[in-house]
Amino acid sequence: MCHDLSLFVGYQKHLKTDFPALDIIADDYLLETDRHFIAQVHAPQPVLYQNNSGLHLAAFEWGIIAPYMNTEASVKQYRNSMVNARSEKLFEKASYWSRIRNQRCLVPVSGIYEHRKIEGWKKKLPYFISLKKEPLFYLPGLYEYTPAHQTGEAIGTFTILTRTANSLMTQIHNDGANQHRMPLFLPLETAKLWIDQSITDNEMHHIIDYEMPATGLNAWPVFSIRGKQIREDGKEIHEPYDWGEEVVAIS
Repeated sequence: MCHDLSLFVGYQKHLKTDFPALDIIADDYLLETDRHFIAQVHAPQPVLYQNNSGLHLAAFEWGIIAPYMNTEASVKQYRNSMVNARSEKLFEKASYWSRIRNQRCLVPVSGIYEHRKIEGWKKKLPYFISLKKEPLFYLPGLYEYTPAHQTGEAIGTFTILTRTANSLMTQIHNDGANQHRMPLFLPLETAKLWIDQSITDNEMHHIIDYEMPATGLNAWPVFSIRGKQIREDGKEIHEPYDWGEEVVAIS
């Protein structure tokens, strides 16, 4: 599944280009340095959503706190399972995701990280994945407002939609209980449609059925996923790292 996101400084100028109606001055969320967001940390990060008053950029926490998580213990027990949502469950009658499918959002990212298992290696090989020719792109998600147990104040939380992996991501995300899954990568215009309040269920079906082709993604090995932003060789954490000839090429 998707548990590690990257967002580079300067994303606001791309936001303004992609979403001219967004008033970033009023809905500001600034990063002073590049950020690596980890799902289980539940740190606030920028999220786009639309309601009757317009388009907004707000700081939401990654990991839905559902209404049934009515104690601190239940939040701790269940929240980590709510950082991703299987898109194919969006229209299942008994699904929580179906009940909130009209609370749609976009999560701006510069890329994601995922591990790949290689035969004979003790550790999995980390990868950075992004959209080609898109310095900033948007992962579709769902959001919820839930009262915080300690203060009673409503906080925004979100989940990221996932789907069956394409041929590239199948080779990278090739191990674990949720292997062969990937975020629902979308082209820009499709991502914009995702948060359009006027879209129909049929249009939503078309969006969640979309598979980003392998040719639409960049993917390369990195040194680590949860290390320092600047590596010992002076390069940034998301930059390619040469693991030598032992790395099996992805076809």
